[in-house]
Amino acid sequence: MTDFSAIYGFEFTRVFSVNGLSFQPIESQYSVAKALARNLKAHNLTGVVSAPTLTREMLFQLEGVLSFVEHLDVYISEPTDDADAIINPNQYFEPTQFMRSRHNGGGAVLGSDSFKPYHESRQQFIELTLRYLSDIELCKKTRFDSLLFKCVETFRQRQPFLEISYFLLISALEAFSRAHQNDYKSKNAAVPITKTLLHYGFDVQQDNPNHLSRSISSYS
Repeated sequence: MTDFSAIYGFEFTRVFSVNGLSFQPIESQYSVAKALARNLKAHNLTGVVSAPTLTREMLFQLEGVLSFVEHLDVYISEPTDDADAIINPNQYFEPTQFMRSRHNGGGAVLGSDSFKPYHESRQQFIELTLRYLSDIELCKKTRFDSLLFKCVETFRQRQPFLEISYFLLISALEAFSRAHQNDYKSKNAAVPITKTLLHYGFDVQQDNPNHLSRSISSYS
């Protein structure tokens, strides 16, 4: 028995598999796939994902990961075990879903799988991110899941209010940084955030009045 779910709004043109999930695109032509995925007025069918079992938790995580890649809301349908879903997905699934607004979060963060050297970047990102999200202990220690999903929620809002987006991002970064530094005592969030960003190679300082864009205190 195999479960199948429709993917709406994620651009891909190549068949690939990660973590027991198989992905089959609707379109293999880049321009068509991109136009379907980047439509801001509706969620268009762009492919099918299948696995022996597709649970709600798996689909929730996958929606978040695919949405993060596109920086645009991606929807995955409820699973079905009807083989017609993969044989002829264009007829089995609704081609378009008008369900919620899609707000551009700044453009996709990974290149299209139609072109080298990006052709495997989406596949690799999905594989690694799902692996981290499934690691409960890692998520407890790092708040990685919170960091990812708060970022995704910034462009999933029905109306992308700047102050709400900013709160989601800075609070996610603070939670991740405090976990990363094991620092839950500093009253100033800029302390753990600065240390964490420096660890990852960012050119920032805790306080820099002469260069406010690189001063974490400016943001916190």
